[in-house]
Amino acid sequence: MNRYRAIYRRKSTREYSDEQLSKGIMKKIRKSVDKIKKLYDDIDMDIKILKRDALKSAVSGFIFDYGKVDSPYYMVVGTEKKKRCAENVGFSVEPVVLDLTRWKIGSCWLGANFDKEKVRKKAGLNEELEPIVLIAFGRTAENKSPWRDNRKNAGRKELSKLLLDETDPLSKKWKKILDAGRYAPSAVNSQPWRFEKEDGLLHLYIAEKQGLLKSTLNKFVNLERLNRIDAGICLSHLKIAADHSSKDLSLKRLEGMEKKDYNYIISLEG
Repeated sequence: MNRYRAIYRRKSTREYSDEQLSKGIMKKIRKSVDKIKKLYDDIDMDIKILKRDALKSAVSGFIFDYGKVDSPYYMVVGTEKKKRCAENVGFSVEPVVLDLTRWKIGSCWLGANFDKEKVRKKAGLNEELEPIVLIAFGRTAENKSPWRDNRKNAGRKELSKLLLDETDPLSKKWKKILDAGRYAPSAVNSQPWRFEKEDGLLHLYIAEKQGLLKSTLNKFVNLERLNRIDAGICLSHLKIAADHSSKDLSLKRLEGMEKKDYNYIISLEG
Protein backbone atom coordinates (compact mmCIF):
# COMPACT_ATOMS: atom_id res chain seq x y z
CA MET A 1 0.00 0.00 0.00
CA ASN A 2 1.37 3.43 -0.90
CA ARG A 3 0.55 6.75 0.79
CA TYR A 4 -2.13 7.62 -1.76
CA ARG A 5 -4.03 4.40 -1.05
CA ALA A 6 -3.53 4.94 2.67
CA ILE A 7 -5.46 8.25 2.45
CA TYR A 8 -8.63 6.29 1.81
CA ARG A 9 -7.93 3.44 4.22
CA ARG A 10 -6.90 5.46 7.28
CA LYS A 11 -9.27 6.27 10.12
CA SER A 12 -8.63 7.77 13.55
CA THR A 13 -7.93 5.14 16.22
CA ARG A 14 -8.98 5.86 19.80
CA GLU A 15 -8.67 2.38 21.31
CA TYR A 16 -5.28 0.69 21.54
CA SER A 17 -3.75 -2.51 22.87
CA ASP A 18 -0.65 -2.51 25.07
CA GLU A 19 1.31 -4.50 22.48
CA GLN A 20 4.79 -3.12 21.97
CA LEU A 21 5.96 -2.43 18.44
CA SER A 22 8.97 -4.36 17.17
CA LYS A 23 12.40 -2.76 16.85
CA GLY A 24 12.10 -3.13 13.08
CA ILE A 25 8.82 -1.20 12.95
CA MET A 26 10.12 1.52 15.28
CA LYS A 27 13.17 1.91 13.04
CA LYS A 28 10.89 2.38 10.01
CA ILE A 29 8.83 4.98 11.89
CA ARG A 30 11.89 6.97 12.93
CA LYS A 31 13.18 6.82 9.36
CA SER A 32 9.85 8.22 8.12
CA VAL A 33 10.09 11.03 10.70
CA ASP A 34 13.66 11.84 9.67
CA LYS A 35 12.60 12.21 6.02
CA ILE A 36 9.75 14.69 6.50
CA LYS A 37 9.52 17.53 3.99
CA LYS A 38 8.35 20.81 5.46
CA LEU A 39 5.99 23.24 3.79
CA TYR A 40 8.08 26.17 5.04
CA ASP A 41 11.79 25.50 5.48
CA ASP A 42 12.30 28.60 7.61
CA ILE A 43 10.07 27.28 10.43
CA ASP A 44 11.97 25.03 12.82
CA MET A 45 10.26 21.77 13.82
CA ASP A 46 11.09 18.64 15.79
CA ILE A 47 9.31 15.35 16.45
CA LYS A 48 10.03 13.17 19.48
CA ILE A 49 8.68 9.65 19.98
CA LEU A 50 7.82 8.71 23.57
CA LYS A 51 6.18 5.77 25.28
CA ARG A 52 3.10 6.32 27.43
CA ASP A 53 4.97 6.12 30.74
CA ALA A 54 7.31 8.93 29.73
CA LEU A 55 4.37 11.33 29.45
CA LYS A 56 2.32 10.00 32.36
CA SER A 57 3.13 12.86 34.74
CA ALA A 58 2.35 15.48 32.08
CA VAL A 59 -0.89 14.02 30.77
CA SER A 60 -3.33 11.34 31.90
CA GLY A 61 -5.14 10.49 28.70
CA PHE A 62 -6.30 13.08 26.21
CA ILE A 63 -9.92 14.14 26.02
CA PHE A 64 -10.59 15.27 22.48
CA ASP A 65 -13.35 14.98 19.90
CA TYR A 66 -15.54 12.23 21.35
CA GLY A 67 -13.64 10.56 24.17
CA LYS A 68 -10.40 9.62 25.87
CA VAL A 69 -7.39 8.53 23.84
CA ASP A 70 -4.77 6.46 25.66
CA SER A 71 -2.11 4.89 23.43
CA PRO A 72 1.21 3.11 24.11
CA TYR A 73 3.17 5.60 21.98
CA TYR A 74 3.04 9.31 21.17
CA MET A 75 4.77 11.61 18.76
CA VAL A 76 5.30 15.03 20.32
CA VAL A 77 5.42 17.61 17.53
CA GLY A 78 7.21 20.82 18.47
CA THR A 79 7.33 23.92 16.31
CA GLU A 80 8.88 27.33 16.28
CA LYS A 81 6.12 29.84 16.97
CA LYS A 82 5.88 31.64 13.65
CA LYS A 83 3.06 32.64 11.33
CA ARG A 84 1.81 29.61 9.38
CA CYS A 85 3.56 27.16 11.72
CA ALA A 86 0.33 25.18 12.16
CA GLU A 87 -0.10 24.54 8.41
CA ASN A 88 3.56 23.58 8.31
CA VAL A 89 3.03 20.94 10.99
CA GLY A 90 -0.04 19.41 9.32
CA PHE A 91 1.66 19.23 5.93
CA SER A 92 4.93 17.84 7.29
CA VAL A 93 3.59 15.19 9.67
CA GLU A 94 0.65 13.70 7.73
CA PRO A 95 2.91 11.60 5.44
CA VAL A 96 4.32 9.95 8.59
CA VAL A 97 0.76 9.24 9.80
CA LEU A 98 -0.06 7.69 6.42
CA ASP A 99 3.05 5.52 6.71
CA LEU A 100 1.68 4.25 10.05
CA THR A 101 -1.51 3.31 8.22
CA ARG A 102 0.48 1.49 5.54
CA TRP A 103 2.10 -0.60 8.27
CA LYS A 104 -1.30 -1.31 9.91
CA ILE A 105 -0.59 0.86 12.94
CA GLY A 106 -3.44 2.94 14.37
CA SER A 107 -3.04 6.67 14.91
CA CYS A 108 -4.92 9.75 16.07
CA TRP A 109 -4.12 13.47 15.85
CA LEU A 110 -4.47 15.06 19.31
CA GLY A 111 -4.82 18.80 19.63
CA ALA A 112 -6.49 19.05 23.03
CA ASN A 113 -5.21 21.24 25.82
CA PHE A 114 -2.30 19.76 27.74
CA ASP A 115 0.51 21.13 29.86
CA LYS A 116 2.80 22.23 27.05
CA GLU A 117 5.75 23.05 29.29
CA LYS A 118 5.66 19.65 30.99
CA VAL A 119 5.31 17.88 27.65
CA ARG A 120 8.15 19.94 26.15
CA LYS A 121 10.47 18.98 29.02
CA LYS A 122 9.48 15.31 28.97
CA ALA A 123 10.07 15.16 25.21
CA GLY A 124 13.38 17.01 25.45
CA LEU A 125 12.34 19.67 22.94
CA ASN A 126 14.38 22.83 22.46
CA GLU A 127 13.10 25.70 24.62
CA GLU A 128 12.22 27.70 21.49
CA LEU A 129 9.84 24.97 20.27
CA GLU A 130 6.25 24.67 21.45
CA PRO A 131 4.51 21.27 21.49
CA ILE A 132 1.58 22.08 19.21
CA VAL A 133 0.07 18.63 18.68
CA LEU A 134 0.57 14.98 19.56
CA ILE A 135 0.07 11.86 17.48
CA ALA A 136 -1.16 8.84 19.42
CA PHE A 137 -0.16 5.58 17.76
CA GLY A 138 0.18 1.85 18.34
CA ARG A 139 -1.48 -1.47 17.66
CA THR A 140 -5.24 -1.22 17.78
CA ALA A 141 -7.36 -2.85 20.49
CA GLU A 142 -8.60 -6.38 19.91
CA ASN A 143 -11.19 -6.61 17.12
CA LYS A 144 -10.38 -3.07 16.00
CA SER A 145 -8.71 -2.10 12.73
CA PRO A 146 -6.75 1.02 11.70
CA TRP A 147 -8.19 0.60 8.22
CA ARG A 148 -11.49 1.85 6.86
CA ASP A 149 -13.37 -0.89 5.02
CA ASN A 150 -15.49 1.44 2.89
CA ARG A 151 -14.52 5.04 2.23
CA LYS A 152 -18.15 5.91 1.52
CA ASN A 153 -18.74 5.62 5.27
CA ALA A 154 -16.13 8.26 6.12
CA GLY A 155 -18.70 11.02 6.64
CA ARG A 156 -17.10 13.51 4.27
CA LYS A 157 -18.81 16.46 2.56
CA GLU A 158 -19.40 16.22 -1.16
CA LEU A 159 -16.85 18.08 -3.27
CA SER A 160 -19.55 20.44 -4.53
CA LYS A 161 -20.02 21.72 -0.96
CA LEU A 162 -16.31 22.48 -0.63
CA LEU A 163 -15.93 24.51 -3.81
CA LEU A 164 -16.12 28.31 -3.74
CA ASP A 165 -16.80 30.33 -6.91
CA GLU A 166 -15.58 28.12 -9.73
CA THR A 167 -14.60 30.02 -12.85
CA ASP A 168 -12.30 27.31 -14.21
CA PRO A 169 -13.94 23.87 -14.76
CA LEU A 170 -12.32 20.95 -12.98
CA SER A 171 -10.69 18.25 -15.07
CA LYS A 172 -10.98 14.58 -14.05
CA LYS A 173 -7.43 14.74 -12.72
CA TRP A 174 -8.18 17.80 -10.56
CA LYS A 175 -11.33 16.13 -9.21
CA LYS A 176 -9.25 13.11 -8.25
CA ILE A 177 -6.73 15.31 -6.47
CA LEU A 178 -9.40 17.28 -4.58
CA ASP A 179 -11.15 14.07 -3.62
CA ALA A 180 -8.03 13.02 -1.72
CA GLY A 181 -8.12 16.38 0.09
CA ARG A 182 -11.69 15.65 1.23
CA TYR A 183 -10.46 12.64 3.20
CA ALA A 184 -8.06 14.54 5.44
CA PRO A 185 -8.85 14.18 9.16
CA SER A 186 -9.98 17.32 11.00
CA ALA A 187 -10.95 18.47 14.49
CA VAL A 188 -14.45 17.13 15.28
CA ASN A 189 -14.65 16.26 11.55
CA SER A 190 -15.30 19.95 10.82
CA GLN A 191 -13.72 19.71 7.34
CA PRO A 192 -12.84 23.43 7.27
CA TRP A 193 -11.08 23.43 3.89
CA ARG A 194 -12.53 25.14 0.85
CA PHE A 195 -11.23 25.12 -2.72
CA GLU A 196 -11.35 27.71 -5.48
CA LYS A 197 -10.16 26.95 -9.03
CA GLU A 198 -9.27 30.05 -10.98
CA ASP A 199 -7.03 30.79 -14.00
CA GLY A 200 -5.11 27.54 -13.74
CA LEU A 201 -4.59 27.93 -9.98
CA LEU A 202 -6.22 26.14 -7.09
CA HIS A 203 -6.60 28.26 -3.94
CA LEU A 204 -6.94 26.60 -0.53
CA TYR A 205 -8.95 28.33 2.21
CA ILE A 206 -10.40 27.44 5.59
CA ALA A 207 -13.89 28.53 6.59
CA GLU A 208 -14.21 30.89 9.57
CA LYS A 209 -17.92 30.31 10.16
CA GLN A 210 -18.60 28.13 13.19
CA GLY A 211 -21.54 25.95 14.14
CA LEU A 212 -22.66 25.28 17.70
CA LEU A 213 -20.26 22.38 18.26
CA LYS A 214 -17.26 24.32 16.95
CA SER A 215 -18.23 27.41 18.94
CA THR A 216 -18.39 25.32 22.12
CA LEU A 217 -15.06 23.61 21.38
CA ASN A 218 -13.42 26.98 20.73
CA LYS A 219 -13.94 27.85 24.40
CA PHE A 220 -11.49 25.10 25.38
CA VAL A 221 -8.98 24.89 22.52
CA ASN A 222 -7.49 27.15 19.87
CA LEU A 223 -9.79 26.02 17.09
CA GLU A 224 -8.30 28.32 14.45
CA ARG A 225 -4.88 26.77 15.01
CA LEU A 226 -6.37 23.26 14.85
CA ASN A 227 -8.09 24.16 11.58
CA ARG A 228 -4.82 25.45 10.18
CA ILE A 229 -3.21 22.12 11.08
CA ASP A 230 -6.17 20.47 9.30
CA ALA A 231 -5.50 22.64 6.25
CA GLY A 232 -1.88 21.49 6.22
CA ILE A 233 -3.02 17.86 6.36
CA CYS A 234 -5.43 18.49 3.49
CA LEU A 235 -2.64 20.13 1.48
CA SER A 236 -0.45 17.09 2.08
CA HIS A 237 -3.22 14.86 0.67
CA LEU A 238 -3.52 17.10 -2.39
CA LYS A 239 0.22 16.91 -3.05
CA ILE A 240 0.34 13.13 -2.57
CA ALA A 241 -2.63 12.67 -4.93
CA ALA A 242 -1.02 14.97 -7.51
CA ASP A 243 2.22 13.00 -7.38
CA HIS A 244 0.23 9.77 -7.74
CA SER A 245 -1.50 11.23 -10.82
CA SER A 246 1.84 12.42 -12.27
CA LYS A 247 0.71 16.03 -11.98
CA ASP A 248 3.51 18.41 -11.00
CA LEU A 249 2.15 21.01 -8.59
CA SER A 250 4.05 24.00 -7.23
CA LEU A 251 2.94 25.74 -4.05
CA LYS A 252 2.88 29.52 -3.70
CA ARG A 253 1.36 32.15 -1.44
CA LEU A 254 -0.27 35.05 -3.28
CA GLU A 255 -1.11 38.53 -2.07
CA GLY A 256 -4.64 39.93 -1.78
CA MET A 257 -6.36 36.53 -1.59
CA GLU A 258 -8.36 36.98 1.62
CA LYS A 259 -12.14 36.59 1.43
CA LYS A 260 -14.93 37.38 3.84
CA ASP A 261 -15.56 34.37 6.11
CA TYR A 262 -12.53 32.50 4.71
CA ASN A 263 -8.83 32.49 5.61
CA TYR A 264 -6.45 32.05 2.71
CA ILE A 265 -3.84 29.30 3.15
CA ILE A 266 -1.94 28.78 -0.10
CA SER A 267 -2.32 28.25 -3.86
CA LEU A 268 -1.36 25.32 -6.06
CA GLU A 269 -0.27 25.73 -9.66
CA GLY A 270 0.21 23.02 -12.23
